[in-house]
Amino acid sequence: MLNELTVDEGKLAEMRQDAAQSTSKLDDAKAERTSLIERITSAGGGGGAIASVADLVEERTQLGNELKGVQRKLEKILGEKLPFHLMPATLLADFRNQLQREIALEQWQTECRALQPKRDQFATAFLGADSPVINPALSSEQVTAIRTRIETAWASLFHPPPTNCADKVLHPYLGADLRRKAQEFLDSISVGQQEVNELLDEQRRLLDRIEELRRRITRLEGVDRDGTLSDLTANLNKVTADIDALEAHIRDETRQIAGLEVTVNQVRARYEQERQRADATSPVRQLLEKSERVRKVIDEVVPSLFPMKVKQLSVAMTRVYKQLAHKSQVDKIVIENDGTTRVLSANGKELTFDRSAGENQIFATALIAGLAEVSKVPAPLVVDTPLGRLDSKHRENIFRFWTSDPSRQVILLSQDEEINSEFFRRIKKNVAVTYLLEHSDVGDGIGRTVARKGKYFAAAS
Repeated sequence: MLNELTVDEGKLAEMRQDAAQSTSKLDDAKAERTSLIERITSAGGGGGAIASVADLVEERTQLGNELKGVQRKLEKILGEKLPFHLMPATLLADFRNQLQREIALEQWQTECRALQPKRDQFATAFLGADSPVINPALSSEQVTAIRTRIETAWASLFHPPPTNCADKVLHPYLGADLRRKAQEFLDSISVGQQEVNELLDEQRRLLDRIEELRRRITRLEGVDRDGTLSDLTANLNKVTADIDALEAHIRDETRQIAGLEVTVNQVRARYEQERQRADATSPVRQLLEKSERVRKVIDEVVPSLFPMKVKQLSVAMTRVYKQLAHKSQVDKIVIENDGTTRVLSANGKELTFDRSAGENQIFATALIAGLAEVSKVPAPLVVDTPLGRLDSKHRENIFRFWTSDPSRQVILLSQDEEINSEFFRRIKKNVAVTYLLEHSDVGDGIGRTVARKGKYFAAAS
């Protein structure tokens, strides 16, 4: 099928190129004809005969264009509409009815698929409800029976399908769009005898008028004194004949291109359908297609979620900062999408002040806690020299923060005088394990550190 499609597409490209070249030649020939008419007019023929030739040639050209339009309409009737009128009326009616029923079936199936997730939500909500309390509790067999009844009742909403749906899809090669286009085409193929007769009468009238003009032009062209006018007239006749031949060639080629385009579209549709079926049977292709869909979703969702998550981070960081800091002038911390952070007062003005080392630690702790809350990632909080830069008020605040969430893991890397025996007794119930890091020099600038479990606060415990 791919080879056939490639060959047909090559032929179609060649025919389109030839049609374009023929159209260009036709334009050149028409320009030459106009030039010849102007030269014949300027050559003069006496008695106003030459001016009459130009007028008659122009009129014949216009009538020729009208004749081509009539012929195109007749060709369209013969090529697109008449064949369907030669078919049995019952066959065409059955095809139209089958298309309508297949469209109704597809719409019904789409509605079923759209409502399918609602069934699972309803079953989960129904069986998972806490009230009213069922006493005694249902057995597993009873829950299974209820679930089966829910599924049966839900299925009864969609089955059997509506009476206007097709019992069987006879045209699976037609998608929803092609079925609708087929219906629109069937609605457009009606043609009456009067319409055909009118076109034939118009064709005869134009042919008769063109023949009459040809005879008149021939008579007028007899005015020629030295042969120049005869040569120009002969050239005009030759160019006119070339124009007629080119127009006939272009018209014939246009019909061939239209037919070949239909063939190419049909083969391409069949090829794509079979290729998709082949791809659907390949687990690797299915996995690749699924990953590609996931990637596209991520690319679309992340830019939309980022500003929202940044706003959530600002709210969470502000809340934690107010718990830890004892300065009340800070009302809000705002984080921009580019990472810029601004500290605002209650009236919305930005606060600019030099923060101490302890305040910087409080600020960083609030940021990390906000990130953990927004991201939902239970990452541990590792703090080096946790109390060395904090005053007593900040120590109390950060101690309450560390112990406020039992699920939060906090790793403190403290010096020997930071967390003394008194402070350890206050946090002992929240301490899971302690280690004492002992360093020893083994020589040549090489040291070794050993972690001894439970030894750091041995005296206090």
